[in-house]
Amino acid sequence: TDDPWLTFRHRYDIRSGDYARVEISKDNGVSWSQLGYYSNRREEQWTQVQYDLSSYRGNALIKIRFRLTSNSADTGDGWLIDDVRVGDCGVRHTYTAPGSYTAVLRVTDNNDNQNTETTSVTAYAPENASLVWGVDTGHGQVVKLAGQGEELARISGFSSPRSAVVDPANGDVWVADTGHDQVVRLDATVQHGYSVADNTVADAVPDGSAGRVLGDTAVVPGKISSAVQFDGNGDYITVPNSQRHRTRSWTLEAWVKPASFDSINTIFGKVSQNKYFALVLNSDQLGVLIYDSGRKYLLDPAHAVQDQWYHVAASFDHAVGALNLYVNGIR
Repeated sequence: TDDPWLTFRHRYDIRSGDYARVEISKDNGVSWSQLGYYSNRREEQWTQVQYDLSSYRGNALIKIRFRLTSNSADTGDGWLIDDVRVGDCGVRHTYTAPGSYTAVLRVTDNNDNQNTETTSVTAYAPENASLVWGVDTGHGQVVKLAGQGEELARISGFSSPRSAVVDPANGDVWVADTGHDQVVRLDATVQHGYSVADNTVADAVPDGSAGRVLGDTAVVPGKISSAVQFDGNGDYITVPNSQRHRTRSWTLEAWVKPASFDSINTIFGKVSQNKYFALVLNSDQLGVLIYDSGRKYLLDPAHAVQDQWYHVAASFDHAVGALNLYVNGIR
């Protein structure tokens, strides 16, 4: 063949620490090199893949293999492959930037009859330019690797991390930190030596519980002293559970300055194991959430305004079942 390409269709569910590799040998299987790989990713639709084999043109000792390696940490559907073909590509086009495109193929025969077909094409970054993320459960770390397996960074501070899933939209990594009962977001540019356990905020109450900061929060000027800014994408502060938080009657209050409005966001509270009580921002309404035979909301009828400070407070008297909400001191 004059223009050799490897073409196949596949779909897969490959978990963290598992690798699906496309490999080629130019010496009849004595040694192998990698054409591409897939790891910590999922593709539910059948997708066509092509690899350029022009550098191997004329070599009669070529062999190609598909190799899947797996660990025992997680279970996925694996790798399904179909329509494997080695031959001339015929028509090709190189997209210079990642994105979604509509490809148009127009064929004209010798009698000038034409037929046109279109298909949607998604162009990703080159495989070798990607990163691979894995979890080192025994050492409580997440590992960032280059495409060829070079270790770039180890991030510590986790307790029995279970899996790391990459957001294809921005490269952020979501880690199931099972020992701490939380999910942690890491920026793709996180550097070696970073620890998610190092970022804490002190409790102003004597003998209180320090808060653990997750995500890329920022300290900014607040209504009173300083404030913590959250960008709405995986940022939060968690406080360890303790007996002092297991109360039936309570009062919560906070200053809040919403930058945008979408769905339901927790401002502050206890929101797990059916023990809900929290100040919330429900779209553009400030309110309080409580669990009482199901989730119940008490919302301020007024609509909040972006970039404006509000003092929101709520109290619950368990003895009489009284729930009250105050926004800027108004009940």
